[in-house]
Amino acid sequence: MVFKWFDTAEVDAFADATVKMFMERFPPSEFTAAGKKQQERFRKVHAALSREMQAFRKKKTLNIYQKARLANRFKWALKDAAYPDAFIDELAYELAAMTALPA
Repeated sequence: MVFKWFDTAEVDAFADATVKMFMERFPPSEFTAAGKKQQERFRKVHAALSREMQAFRKKKTLNIYQKARLANRFKWALKDAAYPDAFIDELAYELAAMTALPA
């Protein structure tokens, strides 16, 4: 029972898939060009991220460790992909907040 609390295989798989989707739809190179097109693309990707998170939360109830693991894994994957630090911190915070909302 206690070990199940630390089971993050499903959370890790979801985080990896979500990061991959995010990076494909909004690559780090999008930060070099500013404009309405990039803003609209980010809004669409953010909305997709919210929908994915909501669907995952309905499927699986996360404990505090799993919520933190999800946000942290997402954050470090974006850091490894060379997204700007301020953007990463804000997005990881939003992701953590999304996990805290009722499903």
